[in-house]
Amino acid sequence: MQYPISFNNKSSVLSWSGNTLELCKIEILVFIFYLMTFMLMLIKSRLINIGVDVSYLFEPMYMSLMVNRIIESIDMDVKMVKRNHE
Repeated sequence: MQYPISFNNKSSVLSWSGNTLELCKIEILVFIFYLMTFMLMLIKSRLINIGVDVSYLFEPMYMSLMVNRIIESIDMDVKMVKRNHE
């Protein structure tokens, strides 16, 4: 593969590119650190339980208890409610 004459000399390549090569290296390092952090968080979430298990709130016994509490708190005397609002 033939490079243009100006790219045969390393100093001319560095002077031509300026800070581009350094910025590309920094971008690649940031991306690698991002991927490493992502993988560590994924592994951590698979191995360590985080949070509280609230599945007991949806068991039939607890649900029936909550429904009964809600029903008891509702005033079913519609005539009395109408008289109070008039």
